[in-house]
Amino acid sequence: MAVADSIILKKIYHVRHTVLKLLKDGIAPKKLAWSITCGIVVGLFPVIGATTILTFAFSVVFRLNIVAVQLVNWLMTPLHLLCLIPFLKLGELLTGAKSSALSIENLKAKFANGFWEGLQLVFEAQLLAILAWGLIALPLTVLLFTIFHRLFRLHR
Repeated sequence: MAVADSIILKKIYHVRHTVLKLLKDGIAPKKLAWSITCGIVVGLFPVIGATTILTFAFSVVFRLNIVAVQLVNWLMTPLHLLCLIPFLKLGELLTGAKSSALSIENLKAKFANGFWEGLQLVFEAQLLAILAWGLIALPLTVLLFTIFHRLFRLHR
């Protein structure tokens, strides 16, 4: 337990140190706040494997700090995985759809019937999760940006 705590504390220190270094190296608090917000919000996008590409694209299009965005995106991975099912359930609730058919047994059966049939089941579930993420993304972005921008202006 103590070893795990020590590793976590080292990681937290490293992230804090990196963010403070970015501030000291001249990145504006506003740009850093947008970079970290983008890393968090896009890092929660409920499609496994898509977040790195999406965060990179956002970084280029909006001229954000790629290092900060990717660092936060990668740190979001555990939370990203934990949020997949809640996003799916929220998408079901919003649409009235039932993707509860998305179980290991049902996936095996669908893929046994054909690759495309199994892929369709996964695709439909992901669409429900994306819908839920889409509804949460904008208010979360506003909230996080406001918090980080104020915080980084204080530590400038």
